[in-house]
Amino acid sequence: MNTNKFVATLYGRNIAGITDFTAYMSHAQSLLAPHPRANCAHWLVGHLCVYRNRLLRLVGQPAAIDDAAVARYLRGSAPVHSDEPGLTPFATLRTALLDSQVPLAAALDALNDVAGAIPVSFDTTSGLLTATTAEWFLFLLRHDALHTGQLDLCAELVK
Repeated sequence: MNTNKFVATLYGRNIAGITDFTAYMSHAQSLLAPHPRANCAHWLVGHLCVYRNRLLRLVGQPAAIDDAAVARYLRGSAPVHSDEPGLTPFATLRTALLDSQVPLAAALDALNDVAGAIPVSFDTTSGLLTATTAEWFLFLLRHDALHTGQLDLCAELVK
């Protein structure tokens, strides 16, 4: 298995976990947080959509969901603990996240050495970070897995 297929498989495993953890979660249940300073499933799924959008755009694919629909879930934003005005419905976020896997895997399958070596810079909390397209896919895989694991804890709240 080549590296791109392996990375796509790992993203797919995260999606499988997210599918399981959120399968029976209602919008109201998605707002339950394990701790007042922790993020609920609603924020986590929206946040993952933000970064799936980033990855898709890196390889010239359309976003999984409109940026305005996920603006509330950017890094550093306050946790969501209630059904505040302007929240995107949980089902919409979940569908966009799950649907992002097919184009993400296809983009990784098509990513060659030349395209994977293109440097891309993003503003982060640590300042401007530059990495190649391939490095971003690996860096954000860790991010994707971290928040997938947090969704497991959120799922326990609604069992």
